[in-house]
Amino acid sequence: MKHSEQKKWAGQKAAEYIKIGMILGLGTGSTAYYMIKRVGELVKNNFI
Repeated sequence: MKHSEQKKWAGQKAAEYIKIGMILGLGTGSTAYYMIKRVGELVKNNFI
């Protein structure tokens, strides 16, 4: 697995741990980008 693929996987996996009402602290790197993108998908589909 390439480094960029690992970052994408890590960001998406981190989103699985988010619960309603949580306060998130994010960085500014590419891993945060993938997490935010996944969170958006989860919100859109009413999973969060």
